[in-house]
Formats: sequence, C-alpha cells, structure tokens
Amino acid sequence: MTEQNAPKGEPYGQAVACLHSCTSLPAAVVIHPDHVLWPHSSESLAPEGFQLLEPASAVLSGLRAQQLSVALVVPSSSAQLVRSCLDQANMTAQFTAVVEFASDEQQQQQQQLQQQPPGRPRVSSSWASAANTLKAQLGSPWQQMLFFSADPLGVREASRLGMAAVKVSVTTGLDVSSLRAGLQVYGSKLESDRGY
Repeated sequence: MTEQNAPKGEPYGQAVACLHSCTSLPAAVVIHPDHVLWPHSSESLAPEGFQLLEPASAVLSGLRAQQLSVALVVPSSSAQLVRSCLDQANMTAQFTAVVEFASDEQQQQQQQLQQQPPGRPRVSSSWASAANTLKAQLGSPWQQMLFFSADPLGVREASRLGMAAVKVSVTTGLDVSSLRAGLQVYGSKLESDRGY
C-alpha cells in the first residue's frame, strides 16, 4: 500500500461510481477473503507485512464510503490469525463483523452433499450456522446480502441460503469488475424475488 505508483485513486473512483450507478444496494457485503482480499489462504497470513490486494483495497474503501456493512467469513482454524493481522494493520474497524465457520465440518458436509440425490439441495450446517450469525450481527436478511468468494462451494452454499453470491477469480481478487458483476447479480436477484 506504500507503493508510489499504485493507482489507488482510479480503482477507488471506479468502485464509487459503480456503487453510485446502482438503484438498489445490498444492506451488507459478505466476503470469504481467501484469494479475494489477499492472494492466498488465511492459513498463510503473517501479521508482519500484511496488506490487502491493491484492487480489493480500493473496492473495500468504496464500500465503506457508501457506509455499507462489510463482514468477513473465515475458517475457525485461521480466525485468530486473521484478527491479529487486521489488528496489526489497523484494519479491524473496516469490517462490521468477522464470522467463523467450521472448515472440517464443511468438508464432511461437502462429501455428504455429493451423495445427495439431484434436485434435493441442502445447506451444510457449518455454513448455515455462520449465516445465522451473520444475519444476527448485521441485522439484515440473507436476501439483502451480497457474497463474494473464490470458493465455488461457498458461492453455492450462500446462493442456497438466498444471498446474491458471486465467484471471484483467484487471479484478480476482488476488483471493480467483480464488484460490478456482484451488483448486477444482486439487482437481478432482487427483481426476481419481487416477481418482475
């Protein structure tokens, strides 16, 4: 974040313009940060030298400028490390909540999901538990949340709960294009829910 040549103003301006152009914004943005806010899994974080991906930092600043609630969902195994890194970088205040989910249980549930007959979707208990915590802490229904993740399973689980969910490319992380795609999905879902 200290690079002199980093075009912080441009992506930030694009993110704000993108948010301003939307007629309906989500009440909250939920982020599974691995490969979305930082370029690797949460287990690989280190408080020393911790920083967000540059495009993600600009998008995050844009979201906060709109006073949107922004929450992280992280595996229980790395939640303490994530909190330490955010504290060290003075970024804790940028997030409304940091919610944990049980990653081991999630893997077991994924195996069970694969054995489910088609057409019978079910939400894994670990994701359902995290989502209930999100709903309680953010004070918004899932239908008013926009979820970003690089994990297809996470996107699928969030969609089943009723969130607008978007898969982020691991090569770019959360950039303005991802934000735009997410807002389009949210807008389309809102119209669909209203029966337009």
